[in-house]
Amino acid sequence: MSVPIIEIVIESIVKDVIRAVQADVSLLDAVFPNLPAAELTDAKEFFRRRKITVVQGWPRVPADLPCVAIVLAEKREVVVPLGEVMGPSTVYADDGIVAREVGSIWEGSWNVATWSENGNATLYIDYLLEYVLTVRRPDLEVAGLSNVSYSAGDLRPKPELQPQVVYARERTIRGQYEVVVVPDERLLRRITATAIIGDPVIEEGNPAD
Repeated sequence: MSVPIIEIVIESIVKDVIRAVQADVSLLDAVFPNLPAAELTDAKEFFRRRKITVVQGWPRVPADLPCVAIVLAEKREVVVPLGEVMGPSTVYADDGIVAREVGSIWEGSWNVATWSENGNATLYIDYLLEYVLTVRRPDLEVAGLSNVSYSAGDLRPKPELQPQVVYARERTIRGQYEVVVVPDERLLRRITATAIIGDPVIEEGNPAD
């Protein structure tokens, strides 16, 4: 029972491979076995000396470059509600309260975009992402994403939004996942009461209490 946050899983995968390669650039020998020697040396130098930022959402300032930006392209419900298709299920809590699972199946697309000031640097990062997304596809599936597929393409420059010269390419991850939860009665009472009455009830104390 969960609401998967796929962006966090993608971020972890991207950060893991960047961290590993920057700690030992000889790993690129396995990632780019057919790259000419001069280009491979250039790629190693790039990863050795440049910090690569990984951000959720688009980069805000030129100082963020080079970076990998993780952006939600789209998601939508494709089966709702889940119970009508797969059969309702009942959960018995420790205190004896009976609750019914609710949920649906979602289809989503996430863009993993590489931005840098150098065309070759963008290629190095982008193809490293292709490598790691291929070998770590099972991690996405364990996180709850099924029917995973990938696509890629260059981003068209928008000078009015990107005054600096930027080379950008994105990889799109597509898949489906289930959102299945047992409503929390404490939270449900608060949000439904607010919705019905119209005026929120202001209580003393810290909101986190």
